[in-house]
Amino acid sequence: MIEKNNECDHKDYDHDILRPQRVHELIDLVKKNKMGGYKLLASTSFTGRKVPTSNVVKSPDFILIHGNGAKNPSQIQLLIDSTKRVDGFRNVPIINNEDDHFNFDRDTSNLAVSVRNYVSSGYFDYRFKGETDINEGYQTIPVNWGIGSSRKREFFNKIAKVTGSAPSEKGNHDLSMKDYIKIEAERIGSGLGDWVILKPGDPNYIIDASGDKHIEFWGNNPDMGEPNSPLSYTFKAPKDGNFRLLIMASKRLEGVRGNMCNDAYVKMSGSFESACNLDKITLENYIKYFQEGSVKTPEKSWHWGIRGERVKHEFFNLVYACKKGEKYTITVAGRSQRFSIDYMVLYDNDKVTLKEAQAFFSK
Repeated sequence: MIEKNNECDHKDYDHDILRPQRVHELIDLVKKNKMGGYKLLASTSFTGRKVPTSNVVKSPDFILIHGNGAKNPSQIQLLIDSTKRVDGFRNVPIINNEDDHFNFDRDTSNLAVSVRNYVSSGYFDYRFKGETDINEGYQTIPVNWGIGSSRKREFFNKIAKVTGSAPSEKGNHDLSMKDYIKIEAERIGSGLGDWVILKPGDPNYIIDASGDKHIEFWGNNPDMGEPNSPLSYTFKAPKDGNFRLLIMASKRLEGVRGNMCNDAYVKMSGSFESACNLDKITLENYIKYFQEGSVKTPEKSWHWGIRGERVKHEFFNLVYACKKGEKYTITVAGRSQRFSIDYMVLYDNDKVTLKEAQAFFSK
């Protein structure tokens, strides 16, 4: 199947034969060719919500429409109905192969309207402005072809229901032991340096710590400092996979600003590759890792740290491609004073979404 040119009515095309008035000539030219004994199937598309012209409707083997900009599913219905009323329309497949609206869990989504009208629908997903997670988007480079975002998972779950292959009500998001590594921060042999282990009864202990223990950093100052008192934790990868780092953390302010006492440094060593938009060398060196929420996050309570920060306001998810049975070492060093770590998690980033992982490891 060949789309001769994308959105032939786009203003940037400056060759007449690529524009709506003459593009059917190119479609007819392609249709005359064969590959492997089979005729090539050809068509073209128009910009979002634009009804194809009569000459284009008469020529192709299938009709492409674009639902981009259709904020209401009724607009998709109107586009389909209008296309079928175009002079020269024949009973050929219609494909809505670009639609930048989702809501796949709803019965009135753009996807649902297309399917109810026997119109095929293409999944058009890209990273929105401000999204840095490489798992978001199939149309944004670099691409992670796994199903590692909420949008992707909602789409495939909907398709599973449409095709009768939906997962059981129990769901398929539970992680098994081979899907993650959980590291209790206090399980360090020796050499704590400026870190201390806190337990119930200590006035600085943060309640509800996993295993009733956690570590807190007492070096540097509440704002920042150079990497101090590194703690190294070695583990074996339970399988081949892309493992994302999360840290359950807390801060104790003692009167300083709410965006202090909330971070440490981390780095990874071993035979891994980067599975995020940072190169391996960067991941092998210390990068700031912080508790989410900044000034809005209450102190003396546990909250997730989910990403690193290389320079001010340049955020990155830390994801490592690991090999089954290989040994890796994650090192945590102190940055800001009175920052606590309860435990760290490295989980299969392609199996569950961040939201699902947070819920799973908060149990």
